[in-house]
Amino acid sequence: MRKLLGGIAIASLLLSFAPLTAHAATPKPGALCPKLNQTQISNGVKYSCVKSGKKLVWNKGVVIAKPAPAPVVIPSAQPTQAAQPTQPPTPVVTKPALAYPFPNKYWQIVGGSCIPTGAQLPQTIGYTEKYEIAFLFCTTQGKWAEDKGSDNWDQETGLISTPRPADYLRQYDYFVPAEWAKNQTAQFVTGNYSARPPYGYYPGVASTKEPKSLLSSATNQLPVVDCKIKGSEPPTKNGEWNNTGFPMPAERWKVANVNIQLAAFAFPDRQSKLTPDELFGPAMRAVSAYWENTSDVPVKINWRVPKDWIQLSRPIESYKSNRDRDPQGWAQNTLQEADLKVDFTDVNMVIFVTPERPSATAWQPSHFHSPLIPSQGWQTNEGKIYNVSLMEWFTFGADDTALAPMGWIHHFLHMAGADDNFDARTPVNEPGSAKWNVEINKYMGVWGNMSQIILNEPLFWDKFKMSQIKDSQVVCVSPIVGGTYWIRPNAISGNVPKGIVIPLGEQKGIVIESVRAVGYNYMMYPKNQGALVYTVNTSSSDWEDHPLALIPRPGVKDSLYRDGALRLGDSVTVSGVKITVVESDEFGEVIKVEKAG
Repeated sequence: MRKLLGGIAIASLLLSFAPLTAHAATPKPGALCPKLNQTQISNGVKYSCVKSGKKLVWNKGVVIAKPAPAPVVIPSAQPTQAAQPTQPPTPVVTKPALAYPFPNKYWQIVGGSCIPTGAQLPQTIGYTEKYEIAFLFCTTQGKWAEDKGSDNWDQETGLISTPRPADYLRQYDYFVPAEWAKNQTAQFVTGNYSARPPYGYYPGVASTKEPKSLLSSATNQLPVVDCKIKGSEPPTKNGEWNNTGFPMPAERWKVANVNIQLAAFAFPDRQSKLTPDELFGPAMRAVSAYWENTSDVPVKINWRVPKDWIQLSRPIESYKSNRDRDPQGWAQNTLQEADLKVDFTDVNMVIFVTPERPSATAWQPSHFHSPLIPSQGWQTNEGKIYNVSLMEWFTFGADDTALAPMGWIHHFLHMAGADDNFDARTPVNEPGSAKWNVEINKYMGVWGNMSQIILNEPLFWDKFKMSQIKDSQVVCVSPIVGGTYWIRPNAISGNVPKGIVIPLGEQKGIVIESVRAVGYNYMMYPKNQGALVYTVNTSSSDWEDHPLALIPRPGVKDSLYRDGALRLGDSVTVSGVKITVVESDEFGEVIKVEKAG
């Protein structure tokens, strides 16, 4: 009733201001009128007083358009149908709300700007306007456009079923740093993606959000020492000690302070127009940046690089050992001759490099990466060396994978005692085939640099073992007591808890970490973010015994576990321990650990 009375009052007020001329006699065009510009409305026509010569007369008038009648609202229990417009409106694409886990801001999107090169570059993988995964190409107008085809993308995992090969983790990066542009193109041409450089590093930003779950008290946790799972003893069969557990042997190099000698040797039949620093400097600087970017403790990497090549007296092949495929023998023979020319005082690591390989058929020593046992360190005039490596030229030329720093980093991890997370000793499938690749990499899939060198952020266990993080960042949980704990993304810097370790015995355990599309994993498909769960078995010193094994989420589709991280609500049971993701957001994961059953 109040609304009705208000409406009557407003209508009365409006009527009180209606022009009086609306009720006068209808003006006759051409008849005299009293005042210039006076107007009068009659029967829907507006007449104006105008000057004609020396007289003021009424004009012919203008018909006034009738306003549309106001809609009458009739109260009803049933909704009324809206009137249809006479013409359809212009369609507008509304982008979805960009809540976690979308988007990956390092991917391209249709309509975004790009730089046409005129060259036949690979398609990249990015988003449509609706944030669906698709192939994109750069138009001549400098805009990203969808390359529509018969591609069948799985929007839940980022996987594709199509005649065209595709992997969102191996896409062409249009924002590649300048020093790696040619190297990237060369690797796409050869198809050798596995040793590609870290084209970019994106640190991400720590979220200010916090979980809502009731978290367990820190008093429920075990002392961190209980989670420092014992490593293997020095082997007796060979001179390399791959120790995936604790304590870190004193002979191993450490990120806190390491002196690296670049053993840049040239030969009468193998010379270079570039200095060692000109050729390998970008890789060395990228290696240093890698450890600085991925560590939450101070890092000190000291490179000792000769200004010019150290010239040896004989042809390169003449230094090889009499034993078949013995690159270490070649390196020891060259080191023996070069010892008088190099000061190895306080050196913790030696990396052997040679000038560029002139052709694919030219002889080249094979690569190695050896964490030597205490009794077999290489003797120099200044002391013993226990961490040695050789960077092999796999093809030839200045864009070879020997210059790709992810291969160097893989060697560094080996020299720190890390094992490969694959097993190629007794394959059933033909080596090099797709089935063979899945067979040998079925343990950790694409995760970690010691797997396929694709998702290159160090795994939490590797960071823990190498002292890249502090003990306070490890949540040590009893498999019996359990609890609910919050872990932050492993790849985002910060002195916060980043992983859970559950000891299952002297040399076995479970590790849980939060993985995100940042750091060196910046190309991840957003929906594949989550909690990575894997087991650790440190009992073997054999470098092919794959000490880590992923426990994938229920319903995983990819045989290499790209979608293997647990998502919100997922649970897995490992050795009688049930692990559940109870919260997942930008802030990381809240994990519930409990005894199964």
